[in-house]
Amino acid sequence: MAMIDVKELRIGNLVCFIDETGASPDYIETTVDMMVIQHAIKQDDFFQGIPITEERLIEIGFVEVMGNDYYKFFDFGEFRVFIQRSGDSVFIHWRGCEIDHLINNCFIHSIQNLFYALTRQELDVSKL
Repeated sequence: MAMIDVKELRIGNLVCFIDETGASPDYIETTVDMMVIQHAIKQDDFFQGIPITEERLIEIGFVEVMGNDYYKFFDFGEFRVFIQRSGDSVFIHWRGCEIDHLINNCFIHSIQNLFYALTRQELDVSKL
């Protein structure tokens, strides 16, 4: 997992919290008290992004629609995620507006933010 920039976060984003022992990281949602989160990110690196994986997309509610050994497509309504198996890049396509967006080192909170920006609805990540 990789450290994230606090400017990427919105209230309700899912991030990974690692305590000072480094044992058993937990997923938590960011809250209204962003100053505490910002301080932790800058000082202790306790908060990290949760990488997008095929399994996590399915848990969120995306459906695999096609793929092979090199790539896979996952749909959630008009929202399509394209994952290349070689590399850390995730390509996102929004069919409703013909918007394409390439995200390197894509995390769950990135998908949440983009989904919200395009639909004005929150992506339910409670199953992660």
